Amino acid sequence: MAEGLIQPHTSPTEASGTTAAQETVTPSQSNTPSAPTIPPIIWTPAFIVIFALTLSLGLTAESLLTQGVLNHYYTGDWVLLAHVAIVLGCWLAIVIRTHSWWMRTGGIFGCIWAIFAGIGFMLHLLTGRPGPAIVAYLNAVTYSALLGSYICLSIHRTSLQHWDAWFFRLMPILGSGAVALAYFLTPADARSLSGLENTLATTALFLCLFVWWLRPACWQTQPAPTFFFGAAPAILLLLTIPGSTNGGTNFLLLQVVFLSLLLGTIRTLQSEVVH
Repeated sequence: MAEGLIQPHTSPTEASGTTAAQETVTPSQSNTPSAPTIPPIIWTPAFIVIFALTLSLGLTAESLLTQGVLNHYYTGDWVLLAHVAIVLGCWLAIVIRTHSWWMRTGGIFGCIWAIFAGIGFMLHLLTGRPGPAIVAYLNAVTYSALLGSYICLSIHRTSLQHWDAWFFRLMPILGSGAVALAYFLTPADARSLSGLENTLATTALFLCLFVWWLRPACWQTQPAPTFFFGAAPAILLLLTIPGSTNGGTNFLLLQVVFLSLLLGTIRTLQSEVVH
């Protein structure tokens, strides 16, 4: 039985010498820093069921709610306000339940986004149709807060690689450059502060999308939040294209935006609670 532990064509002396050589660690090897390891984000069976039910039941409920709005059973603003309240609760849970400052700061920005989004729907409910200037200011603040939340949440649990460092260096330059370029390309008689705010809101949406979907590190470490958080600004950008959707489709996609944010926040919160 002892011979089975020795490789063929190797004497016992050579085998013991090889073992000793393998067990010997040079000082340079022992002092070599190991690569940082990212803890896995666990999908528990119970959470998989909750997540799947939220997705399936959410899409079903949104389809039924859209039919109710089209049949004039109720006003769509109340439905969207309910969505805002649910997502706001998830942002508050992130602020309260998590211990990372990146996560808490992202949750605070998310709460600011939800508050201003709710103000926009309330104004639409009370006044019927707010002025374009008010809508532009609200959109600029709302999407800027969402961008701040996305930056904080995407940095957490993500190892910043070489591309990520360049991305965050170029992002403010490209963002401010796009806003300035759009402003100066607009004819002088058509320039306005509300138009500048609309450009700022659109640029913030593009950056929200890029923060998640253009960084491979986010897809590697937290793919589910990356997909759902990125889907929200992608749908909002789609809705800005004139003539791309009708009234019913527009309302349904707005609900899908909130569902995507809900699923992203649920997944992010679960990963923090598990760890």
